[in-house]
Amino acid sequence: MCLGKKILIYKDIPDEFRLIGTGLGEVPPKSILIIPVVFEKDVIAVVELATMTDFSKLQLELVKQVVETFGLTVNSVVGRMEIVRLLNESRAMTEELQVQSEELQTQSEELQMQTEELTMINEQLEERTKEAESKSRELAKAKKELEKSAEQLLLNSNYKSEFLANMSHELRTPLNSILILSEMLAENSQRNLTEEEAEFAKVIHSSGEDLLVLINDILDLSKVEAGKLDIMFDEVNMSEIPLQIEQTFAPVAMKKHLQFHISKAENVVDIFYTDERDSSKS
Repeated sequence: MCLGKKILIYKDIPDEFRLIGTGLGEVPPKSILIIPVVFEKDVIAVVELATMTDFSKLQLELVKQVVETFGLTVNSVVGRMEIVRLLNESRAMTEELQVQSEELQTQSEELQMQTEELTMINEQLEERTKEAESKSRELAKAKKELEKSAEQLLLNSNYKSEFLANMSHELRTPLNSILILSEMLAENSQRNLTEEEAEFAKVIHSSGEDLLVLINDILDLSKVEAGKLDIMFDEVNMSEIPLQIEQTFAPVAMKKHLQFHISKAENVVDIFYTDERDSSKS
């Protein structure tokens, strides 16, 4: 039910669902939140949260931010588990080859005591022993390389986690302040701003939200490593595009003393299906 990679909220909870237990008793959940954990466009895990009250917008936003990089973490853990499994198989194969080498060596010593007719067989067994020892050395080398790769993978994962945490704080903290203050100015509750100044505040707030979305995309390391970002196709009202462009660039043109005109051809459709966020960037 999370194949659509969307967060689902259920409020009509059947009576047979498991109760939420506390120290004082058990109560039925009022709301259930199901969050898909995505890595490279694939759902690799699902997180389910239940609450006795409705989830607030702040809680939902917190959950979204937390699970943005959770897919990368889960995938890294799975990768490390796979490396450990390969290392264990390598050790088992090395021990098995060592046992075979010892057995072949014993057979070689016994064959040396036999007649000259078995000399050729003895030489073949010695050759097999050398091959087994060569494979053993190759496996030992591969084991060291795997261990080195595992250490490097863990180090890279730590670097990415530290980078993501630092950049998230350094970028989002001042931007959130800009968004809050610009929204307060746009509301103009004291009526001390002109209509144009209030409109400028709305443009600042809208541009800040776009910048926050861009920052979230940049900080999503899994998408950056894959070389692509998610495309969300939806209806875009083309009649709103000129107004958005004017609100964004008219102050820049005015500051540079340039004339700025926007025209929309009559044959342009009113509704266009595209990624509104990416189209606005272009």
